Amino acid sequence: MYLETEFETRANQQQLKAWNDLEFGYVAPVAGQYLENERQLAVLSKPAEPDAPAPIALPRWMTA
Repeated sequence: MYLETEFETRANQQQLKAWNDLEFGYVAPVAGQYLENERQLAVLSKPAEPDAPAPIALPRWMTA
């Protein structure tokens, strides 16, 4: 049963790789794509559009 599970898992990985190569083209991130801190992330944001919906309000018990 262990070997059967292992074979099925590896077959699924091969199928997922084939789909990725054919359809999606996802690749693992490289070192230059990581940010060092929150400020670098904030620089990438843009101001809210005038017709943007209001932010979601959370109850106080969820933010404590």
